[in-house]
Amino acid sequence: MATEFYRAWAQRIPKPNATSDFLSHIQAAAPMISQHDRGPFRLIHLDFGHNNIIVDDEFNVLGVIDWEKSFVGPCEMASRFPI
Repeated sequence: MATEFYRAWAQRIPKPNATSDFLSHIQAAAPMISQHDRGPFRLIHLDFGHNNIIVDDEFNVLGVIDWEKSFVGPCEMASRFPI
């Protein structure tokens, strides 16, 4: 369930980097964050870019590399804030 994912995520945040207010807000908001509490869940590649896609001479995709920080999570985790 997405609710349990967000609760576990909040518990794993290093305490020096987050205030207790933030953690308690995530815990309280966990049931409301995801529209799809029971899935579907996505395979999320945190470094998906042209530099991690292998193509042949005709630009057919052969594979994707650099999966070290990838995970399966709620669909909201697949989006990013603009840089």
